[in-house]
Amino acid sequence: MLEVSEGNLEEEVKEGLVVVDFWGPGCKPCASLGVMLDALAVEYEERIRFVKINVEDCPRTTRKFTIRGLPTVLLFKDGKPVKQTVGLRSKAEMRKLLDSFCR
Repeated sequence: MLEVSEGNLEEEVKEGLVVVDFWGPGCKPCASLGVMLDALAVEYEERIRFVKINVEDCPRTTRKFTIRGLPTVLLFKDGKPVKQTVGLRSKAEMRKLLDSFCR
């Protein structure tokens, strides 16, 4: 997964479906979700882009999208956030969410 910053997030999410993983160092659920999203990125590579952003390095972006818990996943479609999940989800739940936007 590509690590993005406050300077390039908008550019990275402007086209198509993009999963943004908001994570923090020392967050064990974030680490688990990151491994899962890496695997899903391979499965969905032709349909969805996956990027991650460290909330400690990007406080403006964290505030802009009202990130209050970690891990948080935002799904963007053509530059606009369309779905948000907070907390660790199962791989099956994440697939179901992603599939609902890939149709």
